[in-house]
Amino acid sequence: SRETTFINQVLVEFQSQNPIVEFRKYQGHDLHDRYILSDDELVILGHGLKDIGSKDSCIVRLDKNLASGIMQDVRTSFDQKWVKADPIT
Repeated sequence: SRETTFINQVLVEFQSQNPIVEFRKYQGHDLHDRYILSDDELVILGHGLKDIGSKDSCIVRLDKNLASGIMQDVRTSFDQKWVKADPIT
């Protein structure tokens, strides 16, 4: 589709300017949660980034001291999906 072609072009351009970044496409249907995971915290987004501010939204920040077990579970689940995902180049 036109949208897919446009998105792929944008990702390729972004990667050419930021070679340390890698994008992958996961084909499964079991990835729905929206989160940001860093070494220090887990941020759970109630909506996709495009919807924040246009709908009732929530953002929950969990510090690693409070949620280290959950953070490890999220990281393990993500890593399992990442290796199965196809690189976008």
